[in-house]
Amino acid sequence: MSKTTSNLPNPSTSELKHVYSWQQSQWNKLLATRNADHLPHALLLAGSDGTGKTDFAHVLANSLLCEQPSADGYACGECISCNVKKSNAHPDYKYVGLPEGKQQIPVKAIRELTEFLVLSRSYEGYRVVVISAADRMNLNASNSLLKSLEEPPPKTVIILVADKLGTLPITIRSRCQVVSMPTPDQTTALQWLQQQELQNAAEMMLSLADNKPLLALSLDNDEELLSQRNKFAQDVMAVLQQRRSVTEVAKDWDKADLDRLLNWQLKWIHAVAKMQAVQTEGNEKVNKFLAYIQSSISSTASFWKLYSDLLHLKSMTSYPLNRLMFIESMLLLWSDVGRPQSSR
Repeated sequence: MSKTTSNLPNPSTSELKHVYSWQQSQWNKLLATRNADHLPHALLLAGSDGTGKTDFAHVLANSLLCEQPSADGYACGECISCNVKKSNAHPDYKYVGLPEGKQQIPVKAIRELTEFLVLSRSYEGYRVVVISAADRMNLNASNSLLKSLEEPPPKTVIILVADKLGTLPITIRSRCQVVSMPTPDQTTALQWLQQQELQNAAEMMLSLADNKPLLALSLDNDEELLSQRNKFAQDVMAVLQQRRSVTEVAKDWDKADLDRLLNWQLKWIHAVAKMQAVQTEGNEKVNKFLAYIQSSISSTASFWKLYSDLLHLKSMTSYPLNRLMFIESMLLLWSDVGRPQSSR
């Protein structure tokens, strides 16, 4: 079976039994709706990546499949249905996500899902579907899902998870109850992160992850990604100092995740704006780069223009792009900032 429609849950969430503390309000509201027998047939969990909304979807799926959920709504973990779910072979559960190495969910995955939904349920609980990265469905896949959202089988719940709500077609959004998933406040996020096994300082990782605790944990476990971030900082600094050309550096990063590159740059600007570069970044090479940014930008207006221009580019990453030209445009912003005043 392809990874796109595998019944295997995200390995990191397979043992999760409760939602995170910052999600408790959303959980309580859904529990009350369920207890009143008004649970919607389609839920759309929308919010920033790295805050645990996919984990929330898995915990909810386990609860809905359970034949004896507890009073606080969680799966009992002991009934036949729960034990079958643990074996990753539950006949009433389907997980759909991005195929490995792909940027979109193809229509084939949703057509297979449609075939699954017409089957009879095997247990007393709900039939449950989790569609991770639902905002990455291609147009044909979105259209194929519409009929299932309009006419779902009895006692079936389809849970969509999306980072970017606005990229989902309105026809999909209008057929789901949207649940806004929160980003925890800094204190809550830090307390949770400090309870995990980390290789780096929790404060530093949370800063790098823009206060998103699950993303911070993921970054801490990815030394290669941290190394890439440092390398990108060095390359942007080389553009600022006119030691390397925009074209040359753009070619080096042509295969990189565009959202990630822009998030790094916006984070650097935030750090400079807060005058906390050395304390928050915790990395000598990056600190040198941030100090250079601060000394290179001549005015507050030019500083915030750079920030605004980068934000504009970030809003375009979900559209079809010439990647190389896009990265060149991004680096040209830095090249212009780094030019001596007399040459501007």
